[in-house]
Amino acid sequence: MLQAEKRRGGKTTVAESAEVSVLPIRVAEVAVKEVPAASPPAAPGINVRGAFERFDRHGISGWITIVGASEMKPLLDIVLDGRTIAQCRAENPRDDVKESGFGDGRCEFRFDFPPEISAGDAARIRVRFTETDLYLGMPEAPPAARKAASEATYSSHFGGLWIDRSDWVVRLAERHRLGLVSDLLAERIFRFVRDGYLVIEKAVPEVVVDRIVADLEAFWANPPPTMRMETHEPDGQLRVLPPDISYRGGRTKLLDAFAYSAAARAAISAPPVVEFLHTIFDDKPQAFQSLTFWHGSQQPMHKDTAYVRVDGNPLALAATWLALEDIEQGTGELQYFVGSHRAPDYRFGGVSKWMNTADADYGAEHDKFLASLHEDARQYNHTKTSFLGRKGDLLIWHADLAHGGSPVTRPERTRLSLVTHFCPAANSPFFYRQQKLREMDTPSCKFTSQHSDIAATPAVA
Repeated sequence: MLQAEKRRGGKTTVAESAEVSVLPIRVAEVAVKEVPAASPPAAPGINVRGAFERFDRHGISGWITIVGASEMKPLLDIVLDGRTIAQCRAENPRDDVKESGFGDGRCEFRFDFPPEISAGDAARIRVRFTETDLYLGMPEAPPAARKAASEATYSSHFGGLWIDRSDWVVRLAERHRLGLVSDLLAERIFRFVRDGYLVIEKAVPEVVVDRIVADLEAFWANPPPTMRMETHEPDGQLRVLPPDISYRGGRTKLLDAFAYSAAARAAISAPPVVEFLHTIFDDKPQAFQSLTFWHGSQQPMHKDTAYVRVDGNPLALAATWLALEDIEQGTGELQYFVGSHRAPDYRFGGVSKWMNTADADYGAEHDKFLASLHEDARQYNHTKTSFLGRKGDLLIWHADLAHGGSPVTRPERTRLSLVTHFCPAANSPFFYRQQKLREMDTPSCKFTSQHSDIAATPAVA
């Protein structure tokens, strides 16, 4: 017999018992957590029977029925940190429960966690009768969730890389002491963790940059059949289309040039870049998206983690920005808030690191997200600065660095640049859920594309 509590006059007192039993056909019981009860089905004396049958990293399920009132199908809140993130009704058919004499057997509940629910989040999930304070007693959290909850803290609720852990300095010192990290690399990692970005001057030889620019000219003039561009021209609506040179001057970027250009692959996997990314990833870097710009994007300050998805760990991500020419002020140069990668998480829908464009209030919440970056900058004194790189200079930024494009005040000038998003080779870009085209695995870097079958694509020499 387990007890519910109910609140009287603002105080919590023990109320009459609410019987909670276990059917012999199930192993785990559905118990009532000792929290205040407010209204039916939490009324004292209700005989509730059922079982939790699944509680793991990926979801929960079980069944619950009210003895003598099996026609009532309880609506349950899925609660994370006090906030209802979803609801499910205990109404799915269960023949075994029906055969055991519990009404019509339509009493199963099930909730599969969305991908943005981390292992640590799963450990804190609770289930509550809707519009009451009556919770179901949860079985022990799954091992992966308990492990995630007990590990060293991260600057983000969603975890991250080893450089995002609270003990990152100790880990860096350890690697340096063992000779795994050079003095220069240790200094670069320190600056990256402190500021959220790192500039490597002359990371890519000018001769390689010149070849990339020549390849891009050729792609615009005579695009490969499977190549795609992403554009907001002419009306601000996002489209992915075959390249059309008439769009090149606006808010347009060529996608995944590395699938067609050996020079782009050489630049993306330049030795100092691979050395740095391999160290912070503890894995070979995987380039899974590149964007080549002809002009400045003028994109508002944003964080890649809202849009660029990596399965399993939304912060297992980094990006590079390569100057394909000397960048001049007024051309829409890259700008960013120094240190903004350490600001508190913005959670879409109160839960997710990722923005869901299918949500009805997507536009309003997106505006709120963008505004929050400027509010964080004011609150935490994040200085805004910009990158006026010389040809071949490269900037690496943290997954959560707030960045964007400066206003274009000199539209007659270009701002040629190559942006690449990376994740560890062991991780999967989110688009693998829909399709996985053939990739290219080189000794230093792996390349994969959402749009192009790299293994079947003849690259420009």
